[in-house]
Amino acid sequence: MTTAHLTDAGMETIVELAPAHVEAVRSLFLDALSEEDVADLARIGEKIVGRLDKDHWILRDGKPA
Repeated sequence: MTTAHLTDAGMETIVELAPAHVEAVRSLFLDALSEEDVADLARIGEKIVGRLDKDHWILRDGKPA
């Protein structure tokens, strides 16, 4: 696994771009889905995450181990 670290400038760029990204995802992806579709995605996501080892990196809180 490769771990990347953002510089302060990189984080500032992400924070600056995040609102437009969220709006694009919402309008292009989520707005096209029904409430049932969204519930299905949540159910599927929970099933996948439930199979991960509790110590899997994706479940960490971001604090160094």
